[in-house]
Parts: sequence; C-alpha cells; structure tokens
Amino acid sequence: MIDSIRDQRWFWDTELVVRARRAGLHVAEVDAFCPGKVEGSSTVDAVREMIAHLYWVAKLRRELDRGGRVPLSSRARRVAGR
Repeated sequence: MIDSIRDQRWFWDTELVVRARRAGLHVAEVDAFCPGKVEGSSTVDAVREMIAHLYWVAKLRRELDRGGRVPLSSRARRVAGR
C-alpha cells in the first residue's frame, strides 16, 4: 500500500487513508503528540498547499475512478484476514 502513495508532501496521509479504505481495510485513528513550533514563524504557504491539496484530491479521484480497488500485497491481505 505504501508503494502506491504518490505525494511526498502534505497529502500523503490523506492518500494513504483513501487507498486503505478503497482496498477494504479498517482505518483507526491513533493520537500522536506533535510539539508546536518553538521559535520563528511557519514557512508553509497555506494557500499554495491548499491548491496542491485540491490538485492531489482530483488526481487521486481520477486514478481511483479508472482503476477501481487498490490491489493489496500478500502481507496486507493476511493482516486484513483475506
């Protein structure tokens, strides 16, 4: 499943969840602690990242609409009980 992830920036986690659900896997939320930025201001361009996110959503949608379910590796099938 990880090998099918295309984005290398902020969209990878969204893509992973969508691909996992399309493959029929159960997705669970796990809390994680991420400390905030201590000094300076953010270097993330929110508008640019939002536009990139919309681009990746459209691209993923087109890809999944054409290809159907995401194939699972043999290990993922064992974990999913298939």
